[in-house]
Amino acid sequence: IYSLACFTKDLDKSISLARFKRGAQGFHYSVDQLVLWANSFIKHQESPSGTDAKSLLEKLSNDQILVQSINGYESTGKILHIIGAAPGKKRSLELNLNHERWHVKWDEDVRFRELSLRKWQALPTAEKNNVFRSFPGYNHERKMQIIEEWAVKGQERNPIR
Repeated sequence: IYSLACFTKDLDKSISLARFKRGAQGFHYSVDQLVLWANSFIKHQESPSGTDAKSLLEKLSNDQILVQSINGYESTGKILHIIGAAPGKKRSLELNLNHERWHVKWDEDVRFRELSLRKWQALPTAEKNNVFRSFPGYNHERKMQIIEEWAVKGQERNPIR
């Protein structure tokens, strides 16, 4: 997942694999992101670096999430998103899993996304700056990612329907 997180620029460039392993408690990626990531290896004529990236790519292929064709990797259409979660010192598995499910909701539910964006726009600048500071490991060049994290965090304790 670290390779995928780096590829999608979810992480700040300063985040090492060791820090990622200590702090990551969940992930969410769309199948489109998976396809782009998998095809990046073909485009650059390299094999996945590290056993973790190679294992994930093999798992996605074995589970028929992605299939390799003449043009590279493609989605099989079986799924739209993958999520994963683990318990943390201060957060339960259930909370982290629900948080990742809210990311899927962000991607798939235009009404949720638009309502969240309207709430974000209504925040004073100082509060927006506080939100950015509250996500230190994320890539702050990707403003929309921080807004999404803020919106999801605000909903994570609500069971997703």
